[in-house]
Amino acid sequence: MASIADLRISHLVELISSNSVAPGAGAAGAVTLALAAACAGKAVSISLKHTEHPHLRTALTRLEELARHALDGADEDVAAFLEWMRDKSADSYDDLIESEARLACQINALLVIIRDVEGFVRPNMAGDLMAAKALAGAARTIQMTNEAEAKMADEAHRPL
Repeated sequence: MASIADLRISHLVELISSNSVAPGAGAAGAVTLALAAACAGKAVSISLKHTEHPHLRTALTRLEELARHALDGADEDVAAFLEWMRDKSADSYDDLIESEARLACQINALLVIIRDVEGFVRPNMAGDLMAAKALAGAARTIQMTNEAEAKMADEAHRPL
């Protein structure tokens, strides 16, 4: 499969809704995080047109990096989940949980950036920051649910 970052949105939607094992909610969560970073990036970018505050410039760079890492994380999630489905080994489980932990860290990083820029963002961009927060919340819900499901599934496959 091509990188999720390179897929057309309509194709990604078809893949996620198909009967194939992956991509699924984990990839959707990572893409959601990338969209959240993009919305925050829009608010910062437009605000930069009106003031060249160095805090905003730094935040924009961090948001762009975060969006790229989130999309990379979508591919990592697909690979980790497929590997775990194949062999149910301790190593593949650890990789799957590590993938979820990276996504959680990225979500936290995004929320910190948003909090740090809120006072510098133009009032007319409040909707973009609100969208970023809402999307980050959705990504968090997906990440936590996937992690809990992976832990339950792993326990069900462990020998007694």
